[in-house]
Amino acid sequence: MMRKTYFMRVYDIIIYLFLFAILTVMFSKLFDLLNIAISQIDIIDMRNVAHYITVISNGLYQLTFYLLGLAFILMVIDLIIRLLKDQITNHIKSVYHTMVLRHYLKQDIDTTSSKDWQQTGETKTNAVERYFNKVVGKSIVDVRQNEVRVAIKIPRKQQAHEILKTIEPQIHEEITHMHPNYYFSASQRHHRYLWFTGHKR
Repeated sequence: MMRKTYFMRVYDIIIYLFLFAILTVMFSKLFDLLNIAISQIDIIDMRNVAHYITVISNGLYQLTFYLLGLAFILMVIDLIIRLLKDQITNHIKSVYHTMVLRHYLKQDIDTTSSKDWQQTGETKTNAVERYFNKVVGKSIVDVRQNEVRVAIKIPRKQQAHEILKTIEPQIHEEITHMHPNYYFSASQRHHRYLWFTGHKR
């Protein structure tokens, strides 16, 4: 029975936390600029409006701090786990290989063909490929000292599922090439993931 490791569970959460933190910083900056613009208005009293804008801006700054803090806590927990049971460098390897695998799985989409509404077949193909890219974009790799776990999200739609089945041999070959110090058995399906497990040679 295949189970996600801690790294696999929190990887995307950490990314989303960082993205939300960037967004909150951007919005807080916008409110700061809005506050400056309002302070230039002398025709009517805008002090109450400026006060509320300042409160919102400060709240967004605090939210940014909390989001970044939570992301770092989740990351530090994984580093501690690896320090005690594995190697810290494998955290960096896991992040790198996850990014490489997601890029490898991504299907190229011909955006020019989708602009022609008469070419319904090509437009439908683009929609399937976009859905496929969205789903396999949640795939993840966890590199450890004696084992590598690769979990590829399986699309629920039949046509996208067919794409994954077609390229499965190439995926196995690519994963084996990426991790030459590990030998990989055949893939196993568990729940909504296709698993490849590599063991140290």
